[in-house]
Amino acid sequence: MAESPPAGWIIAHGVLEPDATLSGYAARGQDVRGLCRTRDCRRSCHVDYEAMTRQGFGGLSMTIVKRLLRCQRLDTCGLDFLEDPRAQGLPLRVLASQSGVSLRFRCEGCGLVQATTPTAMIHRLTARERDGPATLSSELAALADKPCKTCGKMRWRVDILWPDPASYGYRQARSAARRG
Repeated sequence: MAESPPAGWIIAHGVLEPDATLSGYAARGQDVRGLCRTRDCRRSCHVDYEAMTRQGFGGLSMTIVKRLLRCQRLDTCGLDFLEDPRAQGLPLRVLASQSGVSLRFRCEGCGLVQATTPTAMIHRLTARERDGPATLSSELAALADKPCKTCGKMRWRVDILWPDPASYGYRQARSAARRG
């Protein structure tokens, strides 16, 4: 069974998600830059999450940091934040190396749920001549080529189901595996 999540990730209700705190961004190496598009401003900034984490702000949410970096202009701040989208996903090879981890495809149109393992997804992608093991989990929804069987829409959301070591069910399964 998978023990602890990768650095910069947390388990929330059995789903692996990127940690939204400054220390989570630092652990993933996810760069955040701000650029103002207001005509007379053109301000730019770089969120130095490593220095802020050293100063004790590691638990602060990136959403709050972004809000605090905005200026107080009367006609609103035009500061847009750009984040590296590749840091929002994990390679399938990393997920396949963990036992008990699965991928849940959920149709956002009707709620139909289908699950698969990372290994099975790698095999499917390599059969379609895609780079299976290096494919990021955040790219899977865009790579889905079949519409939902129920509603016919192509609105897929992919969640990484990661066994939570703090949950009762995980502890029960683990103690049963040790016994026999």
